[in-house]
Amino acid sequence: MIKRVLAIALSLAAVCVLLCSSAAETTTPDESLSVDVHAPVVAGDGAYIDTTAKRMRILIIGNSHSIDAFHLLYMAYKDQYPNTDLCLGICHYNGASIDEHVRFARRNSKAYRYLKNEKGRWVITIKNTMKSVLRDEPWDVIMIQPAKEDLADKTLNLSGRRALESKVDHWMRTPYKLMWHISWPSPNDEMFFSPDYVRQPPKGYKDKLTRLYGFNPKTQFSLMLRMTRAHILEDDTYYSAVCSGTSVMQAHLEQGVPQSELWRDYTHLSDYGRLMVGYALVVQLTGCPIEEVGVDIIDKYSRHVQYRDLGDMTVTEEMKRSIVIAANHTLENAWVMPADPTDTQEQ
Repeated sequence: MIKRVLAIALSLAAVCVLLCSSAAETTTPDESLSVDVHAPVVAGDGAYIDTTAKRMRILIIGNSHSIDAFHLLYMAYKDQYPNTDLCLGICHYNGASIDEHVRFARRNSKAYRYLKNEKGRWVITIKNTMKSVLRDEPWDVIMIQPAKEDLADKTLNLSGRRALESKVDHWMRTPYKLMWHISWPSPNDEMFFSPDYVRQPPKGYKDKLTRLYGFNPKTQFSLMLRMTRAHILEDDTYYSAVCSGTSVMQAHLEQGVPQSELWRDYTHLSDYGRLMVGYALVVQLTGCPIEEVGVDIIDKYSRHVQYRDLGDMTVTEEMKRSIVIAANHTLENAWVMPADPTDTQEQ
């Protein structure tokens, strides 16, 4: 009789423990979206790549922001780690969302431009499938770059993410680290939206941006950070997450660098901004701050095509200081909204 009572008591205790632990782990979507974007989170949660590796291969699947982020990454990475045999790849479709990548993958569509950099110069081929790009190299790191539509979705397009992750995993034949990358918001400098400006946004772009985020880079970026913190940083599917956009936001909001110097149009970065996010990615990928920027010149062939007629770009000492501050800021503050002096003045 005593044994039976003890057995029943132990069973009830086990059930209580299970119920309590399940209740503790359950959060509603609304609660997950209430994450404070001003609370510090270490970039990549301490998960970094091996800087002693003789060869490092990094691929990003994304859109035009992926090109911006990776454009000068080779230059920045080799500046800090000159002995690494570096290979970069961009699986690019302009403006592509997660759902579009999934559709292309399922159909094995030859939809992609493939940009590859092994020796300091980008080589571009067209009409590539995602499978062919993934199989081209035994990539050590594969990043996924969402679009604005994904970042505005309350689940961060969970179904699309899972489908894309599954396709990548199915086609990769070698071990790799899956990472998540978000970039930067669109500027609200009216110069970029002026009818006289050299590069006009697509029709209805401003209205779409306002509908998704509000026409304010701080509002946009706050949502991008909040969504990623809520859905990615605790997702074991990803080795880590990186945010190159925090660097340009820090440079603009805290250092006072004008939007017109960091952006080149309504959504893309200037070569100055591209160099800045390149160093920010180096810092976040390696977990090591930089002491100085050793790049003095961006030659005209490495520049964005819009600026090649202007010749080489000199990286001034002021630019170098700003890049060091902004890049190092992202090491422990990649997912934290940079402070805005106007906020302090208002308080």
